[in-house]
Amino acid sequence: MEQAIVFAAQQFIGFELCKQLLNEGFEVIALEHEMMLDEQADDKWLEIGRNANLTYEMINNSLQLNHSSYICFIPLYDLFIQRNNEIVEDWHKSFTTLYQLIEPRVELIIFISPAQWRVNENTIYQEIKNEILQSTRKSHWIEFFLPTIYGPWQPNQFLFQQLINEQQYQNYIDDLEDAVYIEDAVRTILNNTGTELYGETVLIESGHTDMWWKCANYLNPTFQRKNQLESQKVEKISKKISVKENMSFEQALEKQKQHYFRK
Repeated sequence: MEQAIVFAAQQFIGFELCKQLLNEGFEVIALEHEMMLDEQADDKWLEIGRNANLTYEMINNSLQLNHSSYICFIPLYDLFIQRNNEIVEDWHKSFTTLYQLIEPRVELIIFISPAQWRVNENTIYQEIKNEILQSTRKSHWIEFFLPTIYGPWQPNQFLFQQLINEQQYQNYIDDLEDAVYIEDAVRTILNNTGTELYGETVLIESGHTDMWWKCANYLNPTFQRKNQLESQKVEKISKKISVKENMSFEQALEKQKQHYFRK
């Protein structure tokens, strides 16, 4: 049985990673930082917490890691969502301490970053990645860049969730260029971890023009989009992959709405 370690396991991307990895038969060690827990954590874990192949721990606990190799999933996207330097810095310290212990057993590192970092990247996240890549004795890593990700459990830092709960704010973290349903995004990542992508930076796309705006307009036809400044595209991307959709964006947004009002 393949072994995976998922960091930020109760966050938006990390949680979906845990779900799909378990469905694919992985044994998953789900790691979370206590400062990143919120009121939704218990409800989320009811969905997968009884799976015998899941081990859930705090990142700074003493762990029993007995397997010879692991795939390590590091969703920096979830740290980006936090928008809290104190949390990110404390997570960084705990992660660095743990990673030094598990590094010899990590066969592949999967970084998952927001698409906004294609051009400009926050220094603390670059520091985290550089430390990992410099300390590892292997060159086996892939970085996936994701645009706006939506679906059940989307945090309120995103515009779509703000429109759904009718508490719209001007400050949201969305990538205005594209949007992908979370199940499609994570499935695409898990289907593209082969050796041919080692060392590559991969942008996950919806495959549709102006998908973010279509989603926002579907949720609120009166929403006025921001004027987006043209950026100089000095992209750190070597490949692009379009997702294979299991449902339309309208169906996916309805699923997000139903989940929110049910909770």
